[in-house]
Amino acid sequence: LELLNRRSKVFDICGGVLSQIPWLRYVAPNWTGYNLICQMNQEMHAFFLEAINEHRASITKENAESDLIYAYIREMNEHSDESENTTFSETQLTMTILDFFIAGSQTTSNTTDLALMMLALNRDVQQRVYDEITDNLEKHKIPVNLCNREYFPYTSAFIMEVQRYFHITPITGPRRALRNTTLDGYNVPKDTTVLIGLRVVHMDKTHWGDPEVFRPERFLDAEGKIFRDEYFMPFGQGRRR
Repeated sequence: LELLNRRSKVFDICGGVLSQIPWLRYVAPNWTGYNLICQMNQEMHAFFLEAINEHRASITKENAESDLIYAYIREMNEHSDESENTTFSETQLTMTILDFFIAGSQTTSNTTDLALMMLALNRDVQQRVYDEITDNLEKHKIPVNLCNREYFPYTSAFIMEVQRYFHITPITGPRRALRNTTLDGYNVPKDTTVLIGLRVVHMDKTHWGDPEVFRPERFLDAEGKIFRDEYFMPFGQGRRR
């Protein structure tokens, strides 16, 4: 996380000056962040390689689909005879894992930190989350995992409210306008890069009514089931939501 925090200070939403003027890495490798990229890649590669080697030594037919690394190693093994034509390689695997780390580690840790803070500040919310989890675990023997999320509607609503209230990613990743269009009187030409300021969306008083109030119940319907509000877009909309 410390390494990724340093990385995020070097690069802006367009990739930093290094993406715009690549040859600057020869002139100012520190200022452009080039040296940091090299350092990060080396440290991350060593970190990932340890996990990859552990998976490689323990892969079986039974666990080959249980996580990303196992599944990728299985594909590498199946394409081992196509070394020149396959894209399944150890380098690609480490870069795929790196994508997950860059995209998910800070957002996940920030959500967790803020969730714990809001549980400490809102004891009634903390009690409801606790009761829901223990009730499922002890009475119904339902473990806490993504597949069982429907059994934990209040806990899910709580996490969603944390991400709405604190807008974990204040600006979405870039999207592209597919056609010429007009939005609120503004002309948006085809292929325009579009960014969404999520604080404006998540704190829209017209839609939420009381956006400054921390209230997980706003994501529960009349039957107490979770529903996804179209104004809730902590990581943007679209196929990669």
